Amino acid sequence: MMSDHIALIDRAKELIARGNKIEARDFLIRICHDFPSDISLQLGAAVISFNEQWLSADTLEIIGRCLEANSELSDLWFMYAHTCFALGNENLDENQGIDAAVQSLTLNPENLQTYHTLVLSYLLQRRYLEAYMAGCAMAKKAGENDKIAKSLMGFSQLLMDPTHIPFVGFIVDNEQLAYTINVMTPQSITASMSHYGGHVDELEELRFARGFVSEADKILELGTHSGNHTAFFLNFLLPSRYVGLEEHPKHAEITRQVAFLNTSVGTPCDVDVQNIRVGSACDSIRIHGQDVSCRPLDQIVDGPWNFIRFDLGGTEMDVFKGAEDILCNGNPKLMICIRGGDGTSVIEWLKSRGYSLVNTISDGAKHTHFLDRTPR
Repeated sequence: MMSDHIALIDRAKELIARGNKIEARDFLIRICHDFPSDISLQLGAAVISFNEQWLSADTLEIIGRCLEANSELSDLWFMYAHTCFALGNENLDENQGIDAAVQSLTLNPENLQTYHTLVLSYLLQRRYLEAYMAGCAMAKKAGENDKIAKSLMGFSQLLMDPTHIPFVGFIVDNEQLAYTINVMTPQSITASMSHYGGHVDELEELRFARGFVSEADKILELGTHSGNHTAFFLNFLLPSRYVGLEEHPKHAEITRQVAFLNTSVGTPCDVDVQNIRVGSACDSIRIHGQDVSCRPLDQIVDGPWNFIRFDLGGTEMDVFKGAEDILCNGNPKLMICIRGGDGTSVIEWLKSRGYSLVNTISDGAKHTHFLDRTPR
């Protein structure tokens, strides 16, 4: 018996609207597994998963079911290709994402978004000539003056030079920063593309952080991702100690390289980047084929800290449960990135512990909150 897919999809949307995104994600995965032949349900779940950027093996499985019944929909092939790219093709046949992108373009040759994903997929596999050719095709359709297409072409061509030093420089407020691309992940490629094209993501929040903190002798960063903020903090906030905690093994390695490039000259700094997941209990989790330990923050580092940045993808409250001592020791200034929701529960929890909201900078579905704590 088919499920009432409209009611089920509506329930998932209600959970998202109330800020219960993890519950909504788990609910969609469960019902899609329970009703695999209900293609309308799978399609609705695929769209929600993709729009919310829940790009996981579960999302691929859901989109795959939809493609079995809707193989002529170019948007579905694009969603599949983009999800493969976002996953870094981990544990997948290396051509799945590329084949999906090509199929999408076969059905809709004018889709510039698919060309973009195809180029990035080629770059991830270090197939630079193919990336350059796909970038040329995109530029032909988009127009030679299209900034994204030109950046894709130029960046791909740059990597074809075997003598190229594998990092790019970018300038923020007349200061030269360095960014490595030794380790290729979707996020590091995207960041490198932006820097090469002369665009620095999150510039508004970085500039505010500089004025908000001024200088910070000891900086703690949870969720370094591919090190954009790390490079900025090391150059502008002039710490003598920096600790970065990142759960993704490849991104932890990228952050180490970024830190080395940005501390090899100038102010001496004790840098420690750890591949670890921060939570409320001691445990372990498997991430991209590696076992990563999970521990409460209070058991990983000691304080006090002058400035702490959080970018945790929705696990803030779980992390805070094991971070009471760190948050209250030394009254550190906080920078907290919330993706999707507005972070009301996070802010209220911190207010109950003496913090005040100083500013919020929003960029689409991402909200970055700055908080300060009055000494008690």
